[in-house]
Amino acid sequence: MTTPEPPSNTGDCLPRPYYEDDAVTIYHGDCREVLRGLAGVRLFVTSPPYNTLRGRNKGARIGQGGEGSYSHGLAQKFDRVGYVDHLDPAEYDEFIRQVAAACAGAATGDASLVINLKLHYRLSEPLHPWPLVTTLPPWLVRQEIVWDRGVSMSFGSKMFPPSDERWYWLVRDRSAYEWVQPSQHLMSVVRIPPERVDRGHPCPFPEAWPEAFISRLSAADDLVVDPFMGSGTTLAAARRLGRRAIGIDKDERYCEVAASRVVSESLGIEEAS
Repeated sequence: MTTPEPPSNTGDCLPRPYYEDDAVTIYHGDCREVLRGLAGVRLFVTSPPYNTLRGRNKGARIGQGGEGSYSHGLAQKFDRVGYVDHLDPAEYDEFIRQVAAACAGAATGDASLVINLKLHYRLSEPLHPWPLVTTLPPWLVRQEIVWDRGVSMSFGSKMFPPSDERWYWLVRDRSAYEWVQPSQHLMSVVRIPPERVDRGHPCPFPEAWPEAFISRLSAADDLVVDPFMGSGTTLAAARRLGRRAIGIDKDERYCEVAASRVVSESLGIEEAS
């Protein structure tokens, strides 16, 4: 059975922006709804909720690190700014498919979607993202890129603590997509330390990640969108690289965090680590 092509959007019927300046726009709402009002997007870079967390994880045992370790610090952060993220696997997969379809409707024909989908566990069974990522038509898998974090944020025990995540580069047409060859070359396994700045979000990724994708998969003044904006890392990277950026988040806390970050960085105010 052939999945019908999502219609191209007209770019109207958008909600009022939570924040807006000459390069960055932030929307507070369900990304599936907001994406229906967007059009002409060249690149999506996003990290959806991992679907591994139970509520705010008060008192949860994360990894095996002691006080002062990375995992201990992560546990404290979840206690402070954690969020509900525990859907049934089938429900989660369908949610991601709906988001991918909404992205396709807002995309140009040569657009790319870069999405972080984590291997996670249910009742000790590993659930790999590959079966899901191959069922996101009309998107086609171009490449899997592995992020070697160098540290672990495992919630389990009696296993080798996982220190990798996977980012999937998807395209609408494998013969037509933007590619810029920069002077610095990254390979399919990328070693980048996790974000160390406390940005008011439990899982911010380092700005080097969206920079790597934005610099290669878009051109100056292209529109870059992050449907799960979080602390606004993609927006900050896109602006620095001369792109227009839109971020969406259903949690108003993160809209405020991202907006404050955009304003601070535009004013040249450095954040404390």
